[in-house]
Amino acid sequence: MKNIKFLIGLFLMTFIAVSCDNKNNDDSNNPSDPITDGYTVSFDLNYENGGVYKTIEVEKNKTVTKPENPTRSGFEFYKWYTDKTGENEFDFSTPIVADITLYAQWAEKFEAVDLGLSSGLKWATYNVGAKSPEDYGNYYAWGETETKSSYFLENYSFYSNGNYSKYNNEDKLENLLPEDDVAMLRTKEKWFIPSNEQINELIGGCDLSWKLKNDKYGIKFTSKVNGNSIFIPASGYRYENTRDKVDSWVCIWSSTLNDESSAYRLFASQYEDEITCYTINMGRSSAMPIRPVCY
Repeated sequence: MKNIKFLIGLFLMTFIAVSCDNKNNDDSNNPSDPITDGYTVSFDLNYENGGVYKTIEVEKNKTVTKPENPTRSGFEFYKWYTDKTGENEFDFSTPIVADITLYAQWAEKFEAVDLGLSSGLKWATYNVGAKSPEDYGNYYAWGETETKSSYFLENYSFYSNGNYSKYNNEDKLENLLPEDDVAMLRTKEKWFIPSNEQINELIGGCDLSWKLKNDKYGIKFTSKVNGNSIFIPASGYRYENTRDKVDSWVCIWSSTLNDESSAYRLFASQYEDEITCYTINMGRSSAMPIRPVCY
């Protein structure tokens, strides 16, 4: 009799253990189980060697949860887009119906310096594409938003068949539009290229001194009002296949057209201990750095 009870008890214990094990294996709420009827949303950092930030599995026709914003040195995260160029912002209320890759867009980050100018305009500490005040940064032809290996009139974006196709005598445009302002594009409209008038305000509102900063010559602009300062390196400029006047001329573009073929720029240099600084026109297809400003 005792043997029968023992066998019954052993049978019941085995049955219960197997049942519990099966229940655990069939539990559809187990968070570690892969979603078999769903899709993968990949979040691409969208810069060289950035790679994929995160992948999330989403049930079919469900929405994906926006991940924590990624970080990147020298940039602020902006938004997620369905394309690399940032044309189509992704709506996180959209149901996921297929595998999809979302691409991060970034805003270049600058530090603003208040020089006490009457307009309230603030100047960045370094040029677009630079990593420090003495770094020259990127060189751009006037109104172009990408760098190039050479800067000829023939490969200038707004010139073809012997004519200027934009900012010409017909369209009467005198200042860069937002889509042609590389500072606005790289900072998502937080910063912009200064106008000729704004550069002249900088010149008039500051004391100027020729300085050597980490082996780079340039002009230090020191506010006459509050003593704050910025340094703009003597980057020179580029034309055709040449870079000229490096360590001799301080050059940055303004956003203001002079005439159909030229635009205003800052020019500053030192000769026999005397500093010369003013704005002057230069051919649009030449390239020089951009120093962004903001309010």
